Amino acid sequence: MTGLGESIYIKAYKEGEEKGISQGISQGEASATFKYVQKGKLTIEEGASELGMTPEGFMESMAKAGFKVPETV
Repeated sequence: MTGLGESIYIKAYKEGEEKGISQGISQGEASATFKYVQKGKLTIEEGASELGMTPEGFMESMAKAGFKVPETV
């Protein structure tokens, strides 16, 4: 491809690449936070706050990701 078609292709590729990197970073942050909560180093409330979630949404996401949600008293 040459000209305008190539520019559109390259722009779309770069945008997709940036989006993928951003999603990977977000997933990594969430995974690390889930791990810390599972180990008891953070509370559910602290983990939820770190990720900008409600505690309920955090626990649901944590379980969906395959982490053990600590029991609350």
